[in-house]
Amino acid sequence: MEDVLDEWETAVQQLQIDPFGSASVRNWKLSEEEIVEIYGTRHIGRDQACRLMGLMDFFCFSEACLIVDMVQYFVDAKLEFDACYIYEDVNNAIQHVHHSGLMHRGILSDPHRYLVKNGQLLQFLRILKEKGKRLFLLTNSPYYFVDGGMQFMLEVIVRSFSQDIQGGR
Repeated sequence: MEDVLDEWETAVQQLQIDPFGSASVRNWKLSEEEIVEIYGTRHIGRDQACRLMGLMDFFCFSEACLIVDMVQYFVDAKLEFDACYIYEDVNNAIQHVHHSGLMHRGILSDPHRYLVKNGQLLQFLRILKEKGKRLFLLTNSPYYFVDGGMQFMLEVIVRSFSQDIQGGR
């Protein structure tokens, strides 16, 4: 997990998109003086904020890294590009892979490659069940994906175990 966070932080540090839509890749953080020199302030105003896209959750790591890789490709090849189009293309590709089910089917076809087992998860769930706790899973993923992932992670028949938990048995 730390490697992912380090990679994401590096990617975010390297990607600079200014208020005019120009993008550059940097291998260093901007100092406060550089920020004020480039943007005139350290604060983002409402006019600038309406054009910014937030990358704020765990799922944005891959998106931020892919955007940085795309920008770096164009910079290295000395090709002109529009940062807005790179963002839109990356975002559309991610949305397509997610909504079409390609991502779910790809992960389930080779779960050892994408999912990390936690040997204590099943024990933790059993302790909760024994203590009479009722659990639910809130997700926007399809059932077949969650079921397949849980079967891989727990190596048990998840359906019967989840029915025991849901029924409070």
